[in-house]
Amino acid sequence: MAVEADLIFESFLKKRKDKMKFTWVKYWFRLHNTTLYFFTKKHGDALRLHGHYSMYIVQSVREVQAVKADYPFEITMTNGKKKLLSAESADLRTAWIEILWKSMQLPGPGREQSACTWHDVPTLMERAQVARDHKEENHYNTVLYVEETISCISRATDLLILEETKKTTDFHTSNVNEDRESAIYETLKVETIEDKPSDERGEIGGDAKEQHGTAGCTTSVVQSTQE
Repeated sequence: MAVEADLIFESFLKKRKDKMKFTWVKYWFRLHNTTLYFFTKKHGDALRLHGHYSMYIVQSVREVQAVKADYPFEITMTNGKKKLLSAESADLRTAWIEILWKSMQLPGPGREQSACTWHDVPTLMERAQVARDHKEENHYNTVLYVEETISCISRATDLLILEETKKTTDFHTSNVNEDRESAIYETLKVETIEDKPSDERGEIGGDAKEQHGTAGCTTSVVQSTQE
């Protein structure tokens, strides 16, 4: 059967670093028959290849729980080394574990005949594809929501700036109008005083002269008495 020619499966997985146990790195993993490749970029080529595992030296693949990761699973090599990976969903993890087990049963060094059962492979692929599509759709919706939120915030900020600018402009315009009205009032006041008849403007001067004259008479009387 053609489906038995190649066992291919791929998706993003996180891998815990071998030396820095608390550091996780996201790679694009691609299983091709008995080799598990991981790339630094989705659908990466040879230039993006970061490493690979040969499935014929894998002893077991199992789900683990006591790890601070999304949906972790562990690959144990025949030499005892362990590789810890993490999927983005429970369904995707289940699909990877089952497909990796099938890869371990394909022909390779020390195994001439395949022990892999192929009848359920299409179902596994379909289920994994649904899990990947659902995750990508959620990611798209999240990105879309973030973009719409940023757009709304930007519009609100523009409106706020516009409103504050309008308030500042109105405030300065009001001050200018008040200063202009005050200047006009002072000008009209001066012109009104200058336009009054001379007898009205001289009332104050006449009073002063009258007071000065009275003071002069008093002085004369005093001088006469002294004489």
